[in-house]
Amino acid sequence: TLLCVLLFSFLLLKRLSVYLSKPFLKLHEASRRIASGNYEKRTSIQSDDEIGELSRSFDEMAKATQQTIQQLEVNLAQREDFMSNFAHEIKTPMTAILGFADTLRTYDCDVDTRKKCADYIYTEGKRLEKLSYTLMDLLSLSGKDIQLQPVSIASVVKQLRQYYDAVSITDRLCFHCASCTVYALEELLFSALRNLIDNAIKYSGGKPDILVYTQEKTG
Repeated sequence: TLLCVLLFSFLLLKRLSVYLSKPFLKLHEASRRIASGNYEKRTSIQSDDEIGELSRSFDEMAKATQQTIQQLEVNLAQREDFMSNFAHEIKTPMTAILGFADTLRTYDCDVDTRKKCADYIYTEGKRLEKLSYTLMDLLSLSGKDIQLQPVSIASVVKQLRQYYDAVSITDRLCFHCASCTVYALEELLFSALRNLIDNAIKYSGGKPDILVYTQEKTG
């Protein structure tokens, strides 16, 4: 009889120890998954005791960690996109700057040609400087509101004319500009319009018209 009682007690204690240790095994498995980079699963231990409270705290920690990792991945992707876009933005004017600098370096140019080359190099160099500062400011905003400024469209179109005149393709463009003001970042607006015009020149096969006009807001 004593042997039966001892055997029953042993089996009961073993069963009880397995039952009591099961939540801790779940927590251990969850911590190992998080350590290996898997933040999706939760312990989901439903109880009103200290173990349940610990489980809920652990799940909240795992959720917060997952959100932090996801935000870091988004930030990394945005910075990669920024670097790619920045490299694209400086490629076109930098190629032209190098071309004009090479002209000054290797050819005996007349005064007008030298002035044209020097003016273009200076103007586009200053534009690249302002653009780099603007893009770096945007990169450091980290979700903050962008402060737009009033920009004269006529001024931007004038800069576009000067840019395309310097690379000798103004005769392939036709500008129609109304006098108006928009809220934007001037350097980025110039770059966006230049990219659109470059694509129009490249793929239209004709003489693109650049038309700027105002339209009353409806609705």
